[in-house]
Amino acid sequence: MSVPVSLAVRRGQLRLLSDHLDEIVRLLSESREEGAGPWLDKFGAPCRACKKLLNSGFTQDDLDIVSGEVMDLMDDRRGGEMPFLGRNVSEQIGPYLRPLRELALQLRVIGYLSTEESAW
Repeated sequence: MSVPVSLAVRRGQLRLLSDHLDEIVRLLSESREEGAGPWLDKFGAPCRACKKLLNSGFTQDDLDIVSGEVMDLMDDRRGGEMPFLGRNVSEQIGPYLRPLRELALQLRVIGYLSTEESAW
């Protein structure tokens, strides 16, 4: 049985994912390490997608796509490592990176998206 998930809950989940991605992109942008460039591109795409959805609205299908992009990105990390990044940058990114998979999974369909504020 599907349970309604309010638009406000989904917006909050999307905002939290966006905030984490934004911080990772900021740290990578500030890094002077040569290996940060490809990762900046990879994290930048879902970060921009989240911001676009927050500004223009979204459907559950949109959230599923963003979630999938983040999950694919996490799989690209080769067992948790981000090759070619120095220890300093990796340590700075770590607190934002660790919960990223869970935040992306929260956007997946568990119920149906409800526009009613009284929904769970």
